Amino acid sequence: MKKSSDKRTPLFIVGMNGSGTTMLADCLSRHPECFVFQGETKVIPFFYENQEKYGDLKIPANANRLLVDMARSFVFWREDSNAYKQMTVDESKEYDFSSLVEHLYHHYSKGKNYRYWIDRTPMYAMRIDLLAKAFPTAKFIHLYRDGRDCARSLHRRWSRSPVRTIYRWKKLVAKAGADGATLDSGRYMAVCYETLTKNPETIMPEITNFLGIEYSEVLLKSAMPYIGDGTRKRDNAASGSILENSGKWRTYFTEKQIFKLESIAGFWLKKMGYETLYEVGDRNISQFLHRWLEFYDRMCLVYHRVKRVKYHKIGNLFKRILKKGRSARIQSKGLKKFMGF
Repeated sequence: MKKSSDKRTPLFIVGMNGSGTTMLADCLSRHPECFVFQGETKVIPFFYENQEKYGDLKIPANANRLLVDMARSFVFWREDSNAYKQMTVDESKEYDFSSLVEHLYHHYSKGKNYRYWIDRTPMYAMRIDLLAKAFPTAKFIHLYRDGRDCARSLHRRWSRSPVRTIYRWKKLVAKAGADGATLDSGRYMAVCYETLTKNPETIMPEITNFLGIEYSEVLLKSAMPYIGDGTRKRDNAASGSILENSGKWRTYFTEKQIFKLESIAGFWLKKMGYETLYEVGDRNISQFLHRWLEFYDRMCLVYHRVKRVKYHKIGNLFKRILKKGRSARIQSKGLKKFMGF
């Protein structure tokens, strides 16, 4: 059998949710040498850690079972519900895990000729060490943003607890930075969201230089919401420009709330180059509180999804339950403690 070779390079765009990973992926998708899968895959580490259950992947039947199971996982199935029925390995080649995943992405590219296949699952920032092992040629762009703006963004859009968000943020930037430092030169690049959005004409060429692809001004355009003219509508036209969108946490949160956020992540905010208003802290939250806030965040997600599909009666029920928790300035002291303040 002829061994399957990786002619394409994986690129993982990682970072805390709300850090602009989707924006950067959308911009890079304009490049002819890049293919970006639209969804957050989330399942690649799981399949890598469980690949032994499928046996020797050099055997076509085993490789095909793993390929089909990946295609049947929710995010890939949602993109193309018939893909797993159509997909099969080339029996003249030998596969390993990385070449199988490339084979999967190539199916979704619909024959596009590209150099990089790009995955934009933000929380893969916590699995850089595993992904670097699974894909020896992979590159990583870690897009980081002020954790207080991440907390504001996720609270405004999904009602998520700012306390849990800032806690997750500091854990993520610490681990991603440490894992990235262990990689060979040219495999990991940390990009500051604030610097990128303030000076895209400078930073985007640095990103293309890191990737070894030709720079073009089309990479400064995007179809993302709140980019360019600020409209919410998203289309496929690259009509917007990257604009600065930072520091809104200053007016979104109260002084007391900012103090609490900085008491949890002030040390890491300072280390990442951000100004803090109070004495830096690195306080952890209790396991009980973290689990409660995780449960609360899940309920908020359910509420917003129900609201999106317009099940009004159920949506109104969740709205009444979460009414006070959805506001950044929660009035009830009891709710403040359990909803993240």
